[in-house]
Amino acid sequence: FGHIARKHIPKGLWWSVLFAFPIAFLIAEATRRRGGLGDPAVLPYGALVLVVINLALMPVTNEISRRYEAEADWVALKATDDPKAAQGLFEGFAKESLSQPDPPEWWHILFGTHPTLLQRIEMAEAWKRGER
Repeated sequence: FGHIARKHIPKGLWWSVLFAFPIAFLIAEATRRRGGLGDPAVLPYGALVLVVINLALMPVTNEISRRYEAEADWVALKATDDPKAAQGLFEGFAKESLSQPDPPEWWHILFGTHPTLLQRIEMAEAWKRGER
């Protein structure tokens, strides 16, 4: 509900539109020298260019996602006023998903789409201390 309250879905769509046109331009330019996207033989190369662009953009898109997720967590804390339950939920995530509660920073920057479980638990503790 935090995502809905903070309008993250339309914002995410706008980010997609914002990135789509420059990415399409880059793919068109990269494939133009090889005959352009009108040539079916160039499509695998175009797909490779798309993958490389997406890999290059992952730290940026993941940062946007992490901010939205943290904001939704904060909205949930604000709505429920139950940091103990939130902390228990995040600790349960760690047990169920078997994920690293505090992964290496490089991994988190490249692949993390949510705050780490430790960051989420610290957020609940900050709420408990009254850092609202």
